[in-house]
Amino acid sequence: MVALSFSGITSKGAFWEQILRGEKNQTIRFPRSYPIVIGFPLSLYWKQRVPIKNKVIHLIGKPICVEAKTILFGDVAFNEQNAIDDGFGDLNEFKAWFKSKYPDMPLNQELRLIKWKPLGMGVLV
Repeated sequence: MVALSFSGITSKGAFWEQILRGEKNQTIRFPRSYPIVIGFPLSLYWKQRVPIKNKVIHLIGKPICVEAKTILFGDVAFNEQNAIDDGFGDLNEFKAWFKSKYPDMPLNQELRLIKWKPLGMGVLV
């Protein structure tokens, strides 16, 4: 099982809230040496390394990966729908968040786009 930890908060709310509501069903990550592929069970956590007693939720849910592909940062940096699917209010918020975390990310940076079935769709919560 692959663990993915979330800590972001956007104008649409905390990522964990969006995931539980079925609004955020994807994430963009740097490639792993052992890539996530379709069919992998995922464990989604909120601030995984923060002690459980210090947060409102720990395990968000356990969906299955339904799409996993390599993309370039430039493919998503100018895509409004992708920004919304990833939990941001719009493309400007997405760009600002990425710029604050990774100020020098080149447009040709390889990333992995990982999607899962919404938690409300018969997936273990």
